[in-house]
Order: sequence, then structure tokens, then C-alpha cells
Amino acid sequence: MSKNSKKLTSRLLYRLVLEEKEKYEKDLVAAAKKTREVDAGDYADTLEKEIDYLAVLKIKEALAKKSLKSILEQKARAKKRLRRFKG
Repeated sequence: MSKNSKKLTSRLLYRLVLEEKEKYEKDLVAAAKKTREVDAGDYADTLEKEIDYLAVLKIKEALAKKSLKSILEQKARAKKRLRRFKG
């Protein structure tokens, strides 16, 4: 061990955690003072659009799954036909 290293005891660790907690709390208070409030009405339209977009994506996903299922069934039938010719 070097001369500058200390043994990490539970008391020292507890003190370090408290110091870090105080730093974060000070930063949080400073950040809260800098922020400004905005009207929620502006974001409501955006949120509504995002929800509508998710609904559209869900429909597209269902169609894509249906298409994929059809393709996989066709692929399985083609493999089955190939096995008949080989066998």
C-alpha cells in the first residue's frame, strides 16, 4: 500500500456517502432554480400525436406479423415439396 491510501472503514464510507449526497442535493437545488415552468397544453398535442402514432405502428405490426406468417407457411410448403422430389 502507498503512504496516501487509507483503509476504507464503514465510518469513512458512510461519511463519503453523506458528502456525495450533499453535493447532489446542492446541484439539484441549483438546477431547480434555473429551470422554468412551461404550459402543459403545448405538450398535450405532442403527447396525443405520439399515442396516435403508436396505435398506427401497432396496426402495421399486426399486418407485418400476418404477412410474415403467410411467408413462413409458404416457405414450409416449398421445403416439403422439395423433400418429396429428393426422396
